[in-house]
Amino acid sequence: MKLFFLTLVLFLSACATPGGPISPLPLTVCRHAAIALAIAYAERGVPVRIARYYTGRGIYHAEPQACIDGKWLFVRSGAPIGADILTDIAEYPLSEPEYFTLSEYVARLQIPSTPPTKSAAE
Repeated sequence: MKLFFLTLVLFLSACATPGGPISPLPLTVCRHAAIALAIAYAERGVPVRIARYYTGRGIYHAEPQACIDGKWLFVRSGAPIGADILTDIAEYPLSEPEYFTLSEYVARLQIPSTPPTKSAAE
């Protein structure tokens, strides 16, 4: 029972997609999925960006976009991998999005870099 409530709290506190998870993981945080999908398309040579917008629920939502034939489309990963959905419809179109390059978006997350620690053998 405790596991159920913990799972419920984590699901409700994370920014998960309403139609199901973007990745095969049971719980998906939108910024993690957006970064992963943007990297996958960037590795293929496709221009990418992250659209971030206010959901109206006290949080921001992030979605990756890829420039296909000169048009920016939202990317939603399908399962199996490669069955991606490209659409011009945002998941939460409640506000005007801000756009960031992949590196700009990752930098905005302000993830602290941790210096390497000495191993016990040294």
